[in-house]
Amino acid sequence: MATTADLAIIRNNFSLSTWLLLGAFIQSLIFAILPPRVAVLPPMCLLTLILAKNLLITGEYLTNPYLAAAYRGKASAPLREDAEGGDKVAVFILGASSNHPLGVFAPGFSDIRPYLQSMWAEAEADPVNSGLIGKSTSFIPLPTSPASSGPAIVTLSYWKSIGHLHAFASGPAHRNGWEWWASNARK
Repeated sequence: MATTADLAIIRNNFSLSTWLLLGAFIQSLIFAILPPRVAVLPPMCLLTLILAKNLLITGEYLTNPYLAAAYRGKASAPLREDAEGGDKVAVFILGASSNHPLGVFAPGFSDIRPYLQSMWAEAEADPVNSGLIGKSTSFIPLPTSPASSGPAIVTLSYWKSIGHLHAFASGPAHRNGWEWWASNARK
């Protein structure tokens, strides 16, 4: 029997458009073989089951499988003081993901956006004093597993020093975002 890892390899090997075309081809074959009223039943039943499951998880009637392997704490990389080369740069990764069946469309997840915008606006308003060298924000697909429900929003930022990064982390905008996240992350 195929393992979850095997299925993930197969699934990730093909693009979404390939899977959609394969599904359309199979559905066309079903329509060619069966009467239309019967042929429409498999996708309708599958869609109904998926929607019902997501509603039951959202209503907390079923255990949320997206939280099974979720790390519910903070993570950081160790600081290397022995870096070779010229100037040292602090790199900070700030990210958020949703462990909900609806992913980034989960109720309340969009509430993080103003906090993220505020903290980056604060750092970008005076990059000389804040020490922000630059940043890049992306949506990164999480590894395929039952715990991943969609992409993570990740900002990779570069700072002149650890001191500048600590000042950013202690600033009012970041503290407000951090406090909001701490009080809402487990919902």
